[in-house]
Amino acid sequence: MSTGSQRDKPYFKESDLKFNRLLGVSGQSNIFSENSHVNVQAYLPTDYFSSSNPTDSMEANFNDINEWTW
Repeated sequence: MSTGSQRDKPYFKESDLKFNRLLGVSGQSNIFSENSHVNVQAYLPTDYFSSSNPTDSMEANFNDINEWTW
């Protein structure tokens, strides 16, 4: 079982995480409302997430993700 990384917060980098491929969004960054959450845990290696806060590690606010370059 992985212990996760030592990062304090979930860590995302656009060059590593291609949501348009993972979720079939095809560049449509506004398919989720600002209050929606998307579960990304199934798509990422465990070291993207902090092991100290499992609740935050299971979902990311899509409004933050939406600020990436698509």
